[in-house]
Amino acid sequence: MAMTYSSGSYDDLPNHARPDIYLAPLTATPTEWVTVLGKPIQQRSDWGITSYLTSPEAQAHALQEYTWSQAAIGAAGVSTFYPKGRPGFGEGLRDEDEHAEFFVQRRAHLGFAEPTLEFTPSFLWYFDAIPRNDRSWYYLGEAGREHELVRIRRTDTELRVDIAALPLRRYLAARSRLLVLQHDRITWLDHAPEPRIDAVDRSHLRHFVLHSGATRSAERPGFVRLIGKQIVLPIDAALDDPV
Repeated sequence: MAMTYSSGSYDDLPNHARPDIYLAPLTATPTEWVTVLGKPIQQRSDWGITSYLTSPEAQAHALQEYTWSQAAIGAAGVSTFYPKGRPGFGEGLRDEDEHAEFFVQRRAHLGFAEPTLEFTPSFLWYFDAIPRNDRSWYYLGEAGREHELVRIRRTDTELRVDIAALPLRRYLAARSRLLVLQHDRITWLDHAPEPRIDAVDRSHLRHFVLHSGATRSAERPGFVRLIGKQIVLPIDAALDDPV
């Protein structure tokens, strides 16, 4: 698939801002590593990656909108449910409206304690995963050989949590689930593109939108934003057409 432009084009964008550079490596059937959580370090908000689980029956729903969903998972608490106005406890493991299930998150504890990384327990239990001091995880094969499962990549500017693709997809197959990856990436420009860029890349395996805009900043007067979702398939799922 490729971006379809209803307005503007990527011709005048610098290489690092072009959507194809970001989208090209994304696949529904990865074989190496999958970034399931990513965020900038410090107080930036110009990119991010999150993920959640859904059922095969809810695949179309997950990609119906390009905007991020599953807001109700990853945090427990008491909420008021309408129209009756009764309080109820939300465990934070499921969002029934979005057909979403919790998979991974990084909790920052308001900056007062060392952040913690949490996975849905069945993922770690399935592999009988073993933690390392650097917060990565591995598991043992039948012969006792170590296999990498989760790795942490951190630089001065970003943090990424990666999972080995084939074990991840075996877990998805065992649970009859899909993984939904949510991407958001803003690239700042020294001018606002004219005409304005509006484009979409949509299939049954992903849904991304690219748009541009202007800011009031003299240093960064323009931007392009790529936002959307993609599906990661179980290892034994048929892929009708490649992404």
